[in-house]
Amino acid sequence: MNTFYQIVHKMCAQSDELYKMSCLNDSVESSMVFANAIWEYEMPHPDKRNYLAKSLIFIHMVSHYRVLLSKFQFLDSIRKNDFISDETKDEIFTVFMKAQRRYQSFGRLCYRYKHRRAPLSVKEDLFLYPINESRHNVMTILQNGQRYLFTIMDLRNIIEGSLSNSPYHFSEPLPIKNPYNNLAFDKSTLYNIYFFMKRADCVMSPLFHQYFLCNFNLTKLRDSNAAMIRDVHISQYLKNADSNCLRIHILDMLSTNGARCNFLIHKDFPTTKLITIMRPYLEMYYREHYSLDLYTQSYLRNLLCVKLKEFYDFNPKFGRKFFYKNEANKRVANFYEEHIQFKSTTYVEKYEKSHLELMDTDEFVGSFDESDDSDSVS
Repeated sequence: MNTFYQIVHKMCAQSDELYKMSCLNDSVESSMVFANAIWEYEMPHPDKRNYLAKSLIFIHMVSHYRVLLSKFQFLDSIRKNDFISDETKDEIFTVFMKAQRRYQSFGRLCYRYKHRRAPLSVKEDLFLYPINESRHNVMTILQNGQRYLFTIMDLRNIIEGSLSNSPYHFSEPLPIKNPYNNLAFDKSTLYNIYFFMKRADCVMSPLFHQYFLCNFNLTKLRDSNAAMIRDVHISQYLKNADSNCLRIHILDMLSTNGARCNFLIHKDFPTTKLITIMRPYLEMYYREHYSLDLYTQSYLRNLLCVKLKEFYDFNPKFGRKFFYKNEANKRVANFYEEHIQFKSTTYVEKYEKSHLELMDTDEFVGSFDESDDSDSVS
């Protein structure tokens, strides 16, 4: 902020005395010296533009008393002041506009200089694949005197991982940090990231968009978007949770299902295959239990019963262990793995008319709607 007031002073002030005050400290005595200099060298001149400069500098001076208004708040107070004429307001806005334009020009020049001089600290993405600064999906972030390269997908994962932080499923979003130095991005960097992602060929993260609408206020994001944070957290949890933990939850889901199907999953059934097959059902189970949307809870509770009943009717022996003799006449163990592919087809079948009318459907479209298991039976 000091630079802005220096620019205003250079544009409008009648003397250079205030430049001598730049070395003063934050004490009350120094503030009084600064105030006396304003009254002695600046206030005697009646020009309104100079009066604006003196007013802005005076506001900067009283910041030592912790009553400082930002320059935009001050400008807004001028706009709303009915005791100031329109002519005076126009003069004030003109001076402010010129000063702000020069301030931004200096800021861009400073940023370009730092960007050219800063060394490149990272040349690989988070998966250790080499990336180039000239690629359209790569963003360069200047932080702490270093340049860091991020792909759009890396940025999206970092952002959603921080904003969807929910220990014990309670929303507690965290500041978005640079994973290479553990320093939080400042607000200007967050704005740059948002508009970079908005211009890029990718789908904007809904949670990050809501964060933008909240002016990057973590408290406001948590209070006004708790349901969305919970949903994103569930999707992130299903992707990143420990396999053994997911297996336990799957077994709990199958043992307490409302369809009253007698699933018997053998303890030796491969965990990876079980998670791959049951992940869409587990997502429904989580959302039914932890979603903050009451309609979603009720809807998924009934739909999960229907889906598990269809799954069980297709293969009641799923997950059980059996033995057979191979060509060498040896006894070999295997498992019943045949299952219905969890796939939503209703929306696809009516795609051409879906924008014209509502459709009655019993399908659930989640993060893991389509099963990637190559052995599934449709």
